[in-house]
Amino acid sequence: MGGIRQTVLWLPGLICCLGMLLPGCKTQRQIGIEEPLQPTLECLAMPPLEARGCAITVGTASGSLSANGDIYLDGDSLVYFRATFLVELARGLITRDSFALINRLERSYILEPLPRLNALMPVPLSSGLPYQLLSGSPCLESWLLGQASQQISEGDSTRISLRNGGEATIRKQGRQLTSLKFSTGNASAMITYDRYRTSSKGTLLPTRIYIKAQSETGKALDITLEIGQWVEGIKKPVNFAIPSGYKRDEL
Repeated sequence: MGGIRQTVLWLPGLICCLGMLLPGCKTQRQIGIEEPLQPTLECLAMPPLEARGCAITVGTASGSLSANGDIYLDGDSLVYFRATFLVELARGLITRDSFALINRLERSYILEPLPRLNALMPVPLSSGLPYQLLSGSPCLESWLLGQASQQISEGDSTRISLRNGGEATIRKQGRQLTSLKFSTGNASAMITYDRYRTSSKGTLLPTRIYIKAQSETGKALDITLEIGQWVEGIKKPVNFAIPSGYKRDEL
């Protein structure tokens, strides 16, 4: 399915991170984690969040693709996105148990249980992770610590050993997330958050996200996501229906 397929498979996860090196002290603190940490009330509160007027650029070894789009996040239960370029190119939906993608250019669709998509990701897209990744939420740290076997903190950087054998590194400036990196074996996924602005409800959210990913086989993917406006707290209906006559594809 080419560039469109790669765009929509990586966009909802956004689980790659180009690290920004922040100054910090050299004192290290190592903590063994025996029980999953419980999220705070702040992190449990995830109002509907919409990224409007997005400009997406995806680069691979075979070339680049540019598109416009919108992304809608409804807490930990729903991720909906559309990619357009004069006409609609694709739309996708992630729920708590499934992943669906409509590819308009090839008149095809994907409909799979969420574990199939999670098999392609360093960590599962559950418990509101797509919401937190796209919003650059400081709650990402507490979520990852809940998956941790060990953490090492140094200044504004925290390195977390995950129970699945992977590793995550979070960098912050105060409470503002600046970068996030996942790695498992030879695969890595990296995100940098830039140009924070306030949403319609006053929440500080990133308007530029850089993404860099590499698979176990060495395939590389670069994404730049520019967000025109964040709208928070407005619940909206989602129009997602697979057109008749489209062929079913697989991940």
